[in-house]
Amino acid sequence: MPILVVDDEAPLARYYARRLESSKNALRTRVAFSLVDAQRLMQAYADWRGFLFDLTLGQNERRAGFSLLAHARTKFPNAPAAILTFHDDPRLTIEASTLGGFLLSKQDVPDCLDAFATHVQTVEARRQLNLPPHVAPKELEEDGSPESGHPPLDPIDIADPAYALTSAELA
Repeated sequence: MPILVVDDEAPLARYYARRLESSKNALRTRVAFSLVDAQRLMQAYADWRGFLFDLTLGQNERRAGFSLLAHARTKFPNAPAAILTFHDDPRLTIEASTLGGFLLSKQDVPDCLDAFATHVQTVEARRQLNLPPHVAPKELEEDGSPESGHPPLDPIDIADPAYALTSAELA
């Protein structure tokens, strides 16, 4: 099951694909260089493991990544999806999150791609164990020691006046 990598700059798309393929997770990829090619590939295959979209695809497709993300969420709701961009506008992060994906910075591509590959592997492992794709809060409470090796933090009492939360925030 592959990752769809979409970027209108072919050298970048190929670099992202090679990086994902050579990561410790050894993911397979398929590459598209335009919105139309990406849509065709998404229709032609049903075995997607994840999606990595550039925000801008060509001069006339300034927010094409978001339309691809929306389509991916509709047709493949459990496959991780991310938007790559140089922009650091928080509104883009919110929009990506609202559509069910997340934003990755092209300034930190190697680290972002490695984190994305790890996330894809985690979601896949959970799927194979018939677990939901995301960790439920109850599962976090049952985990005695996080991966960091530090003891778990004590839960906080959010009703504590020290946090100065309003009644609406508490609700």
